[in-house]
Amino acid sequence: IYITLRCKVVIDSGTSFYDLFYLVSRSKSIKKISTMHGSGPKLTLSDKTNKATRINNINRFDCVSFCSEYSREKIGLNDFKLRPDKAQILGQPKHDILLNKNLVDTIYNEKKWTKMLFKSSAKSQKIIYYCPTWRSQSNKIPIMLLDNFNLKKFDNFLIKNNILFIYSLHLLSNFNSELKSCTNIRIISNNMFPLFDNLELIIESDMMIGDYSTLSTDYTILKKPQLFVIPDYNEILLNKGFIEDMKRILPGKVIESYDDLCSSILSYINSNELYKEHYSDNINELQEKYLGNIDKGSSERFLHYINKNV
Repeated sequence: IYITLRCKVVIDSGTSFYDLFYLVSRSKSIKKISTMHGSGPKLTLSDKTNKATRINNINRFDCVSFCSEYSREKIGLNDFKLRPDKAQILGQPKHDILLNKNLVDTIYNEKKWTKMLFKSSAKSQKIIYYCPTWRSQSNKIPIMLLDNFNLKKFDNFLIKNNILFIYSLHLLSNFNSELKSCTNIRIISNNMFPLFDNLELIIESDMMIGDYSTLSTDYTILKKPQLFVIPDYNEILLNKGFIEDMKRILPGKVIESYDDLCSSILSYINSNELYKEHYSDNINELQEKYLGNIDKGSSERFLHYINKNV
């Protein structure tokens, strides 16, 4: 209560902010800032069940940051219904990290989280990070819905090809069936490691398997291969929607079956050049629209905004 009463700035990465006893929302002197948790065609409030509430929540911010004029207009003004003065192009501070080559190289070589999970040096193995995002409907984790998927067979495939597979779940996920830990498969979460940072695990990995998460946009900064498992695409499109046709712009192959998964992993995990050859157009379009002219200046722009407005 004491800290809330004294604070001048509240920063959140989502569409609502900490608001103890409504002290923050009732105060005109406290600046409410959203960094946004990501940038990409998934970011929409078009869920029919709670769109009005979510629009109202995000409009309580004084400043909501976007990475490009395109995302500011398409997402901030058109979908979030923000006033132009609230929708600012400040970028995302996490991109300052992904653009810091020395730091990225250090994190990749240390492989802190991989070592903790597998109790090994992980120097010779390639690492896949799988990060399925939240769904409103309970179901199996999406990779398990691929035709002919078998956990034991997949683990043997990973062992044979010297690959480690790590996955994490969205905090609100309600999957009713998940992958069990195997020789080369592990789950990681904040319950296991309270200081777990998935940005660091993104950097540690050699390939990411995703779906609708805006992490795929972040990952394009690293120029590493991506695959996408989206068996429920039509359902998500119908019930929630996207800013634009997400499947067309995905920076990687959409996986259709277990055999397709294995062959695609082998095709790309050891060949960034082949991946970029096949998907450079998608990468460039995604970055141009949702990252803009990215640089390492986002943190400075936020600091400037705070100093100017507080």
